[in-house]
Amino acid sequence: MEEQLFSLLHRRRSRQSPALRILSDKPLRHPALVGYLSSREIDPTIASTHCWEVRYAVGGRNYFAVGFRNDASGWELRSERFKGCVSPKHITTINNRSDIVIAFEGFMDFLPYFSMEKRLQTDVAVLNSVVNLPKAIPFLGQHATIQAFFDNDDAGRKATAELKRLCPNSTVIDRSHLYREHKDLNEYWQAKQSRPHIAPKRKRGMKM
Repeated sequence: MEEQLFSLLHRRRSRQSPALRILSDKPLRHPALVGYLSSREIDPTIASTHCWEVRYAVGGRNYFAVGFRNDASGWELRSERFKGCVSPKHITTINNRSDIVIAFEGFMDFLPYFSMEKRLQTDVAVLNSVVNLPKAIPFLGQHATIQAFFDNDDAGRKATAELKRLCPNSTVIDRSHLYREHKDLNEYWQAKQSRPHIAPKRKRGMKM
């Protein structure tokens, strides 16, 4: 009886949520995706270093999105109208052989950081969901210093506390205070970019 019920629930779920199938991936150029990234104050040129233009199919219809690949060859997908993933769900790491690693919940927080820094000299771990934190511990725990840029919410705070517990030999620095007035790093970056730029006053006598 239980097996029959499980089979029925599985079939219903399959009908309600058709499988997402990747069709292709190529360099990120589509104007709609470039516009989506720009609306979030992310430089598409910077994004194209780590993201792709991914075509996928759901329920017989084709779509496209910004794709961010994880270490298990799955994808995180984002567009103006869609947020999802293609299994297997996993973390994404960048190994620059540094003693410092910077950890993010998702790639839409990683990209603003990359926009600010321009160059990546540290290692990076993108969880692609806080539930993936245990999968990241083997990589994170190899580093002397871990800088956590997690969300300013209960899930982010719990993830930071768990990170400290699971990596006792590393110095874990909570960087969320840098954007404490905002939910996450991307929201902070958007607010910062939208502020009107005020040119500094020229001092008298300054040479041209």
